[in-house]
Amino acid sequence: MSRDYKDLKEFVQLLKKSKVKLIVDDLPQAHTNNELVDQLILDMMIQLMGFVVQNKREKIRERQMQGIKLAKAKGVYEGGTIKNVKN
Repeated sequence: MSRDYKDLKEFVQLLKKSKVKLIVDDLPQAHTNNELVDQLILDMMIQLMGFVVQNKREKIRERQMQGIKLAKAKGVYEGGTIKNVKN
Protein backbone atom coordinates (compact mmCIF):
# COMPACT_ATOMS: atom_id res chain seq x y z
CA MET A 1 0.00 0.00 0.00
CA SER A 2 2.93 2.34 0.69
CA ARG A 3 6.66 2.40 1.24
CA ASP A 4 6.43 5.27 3.68
CA TYR A 5 5.59 4.35 7.28
CA LYS A 6 3.84 7.64 8.10
CA ASP A 7 1.86 7.57 4.84
CA LEU A 8 0.77 4.00 5.50
CA LYS A 9 -0.45 4.83 9.01
CA GLU A 10 -2.39 7.84 7.69
CA PHE A 11 -3.95 5.74 4.94
CA VAL A 12 -5.06 3.04 7.37
CA GLN A 13 -6.53 5.72 9.67
CA LEU A 14 -8.41 7.16 6.69
CA LEU A 15 -9.84 3.72 5.95
CA LYS A 16 -10.92 3.32 9.58
CA LYS A 17 -12.55 6.77 9.66
CA SER A 18 -14.39 5.91 6.45
CA LYS A 19 -15.67 2.71 8.09
CA VAL A 20 -13.80 0.57 5.56
CA LYS A 21 -12.80 -2.82 6.92
CA LEU A 22 -9.35 -3.94 5.81
CA ILE A 23 -9.08 -7.70 5.36
CA VAL A 24 -5.81 -9.40 4.48
CA ASP A 25 -6.60 -12.79 2.97
CA ASP A 26 -2.95 -13.92 3.00
CA LEU A 27 -2.78 -13.46 6.78
CA PRO A 28 -4.73 -16.35 8.32
CA GLN A 29 -3.52 -15.36 11.81
CA ALA A 30 -5.75 -12.28 11.56
CA HIS A 31 -8.92 -14.35 11.27
CA THR A 32 -9.59 -15.63 14.79
CA ASN A 33 -13.32 -14.73 14.83
CA ASN A 34 -12.53 -12.34 17.68
CA GLU A 35 -12.85 -8.85 16.21
CA LEU A 36 -10.63 -7.19 18.83
CA VAL A 37 -7.84 -9.75 18.45
CA ASP A 38 -8.12 -9.64 14.65
CA GLN A 39 -7.79 -5.85 14.68
CA LEU A 40 -4.81 -6.00 17.05
CA ILE A 41 -2.99 -8.51 14.86
CA LEU A 42 -3.77 -6.56 11.70
CA ASP A 43 -2.58 -3.28 13.26
CA MET A 44 0.67 -4.88 14.43
CA MET A 45 1.31 -6.45 11.03
CA ILE A 46 0.65 -3.20 9.17
CA GLN A 47 3.02 -1.31 11.46
CA LEU A 48 5.71 -3.98 11.25
CA MET A 49 5.46 -4.31 7.48
CA GLY A 50 5.36 -0.51 7.09
CA PHE A 51 8.57 -0.21 9.08
CA VAL A 52 10.27 -2.96 7.08
CA VAL A 53 9.42 -1.53 3.65
CA GLN A 54 10.36 2.04 4.62
CA ASN A 55 13.65 0.82 6.06
CA LYS A 56 14.34 -1.16 2.87
CA ARG A 57 13.58 1.89 0.71
CA GLU A 58 15.94 4.05 2.80
CA LYS A 59 18.73 1.47 2.40
CA ILE A 60 18.16 1.44 -1.38
CA ARG A 61 18.46 5.25 -1.49
CA GLU A 62 21.58 5.11 0.67
CA ARG A 63 23.26 2.61 -1.67
CA GLN A 64 22.14 4.66 -4.68
CA MET A 65 23.76 7.79 -3.23
CA GLN A 66 26.96 5.84 -2.53
CA GLY A 67 27.01 4.67 -6.15
CA ILE A 68 26.48 8.22 -7.42
CA LYS A 69 29.29 9.50 -5.20
CA LEU A 70 31.67 6.82 -6.55
CA ALA A 71 30.64 7.52 -10.14
CA LYS A 72 31.22 11.26 -9.62
CA ALA A 73 34.67 10.54 -8.17
CA LYS A 74 35.50 8.51 -11.29
CA GLY A 75 34.13 11.27 -13.51
CA VAL A 76 31.52 9.04 -15.14
CA TYR A 77 28.40 10.50 -13.54
CA GLU A 78 26.58 13.09 -15.59
CA GLY A 79 23.29 13.20 -13.67
CA GLY A 80 19.81 13.21 -15.03
CA THR A 81 17.96 15.99 -16.73
CA ILE A 82 15.73 18.24 -14.66
CA LYS A 83 12.13 17.94 -15.74
CA ASN A 84 9.74 20.86 -15.55
CA VAL A 85 6.85 19.69 -13.44
CA LYS A 86 3.65 21.74 -13.46
CA ASN A 87 1.56 21.74 -10.30
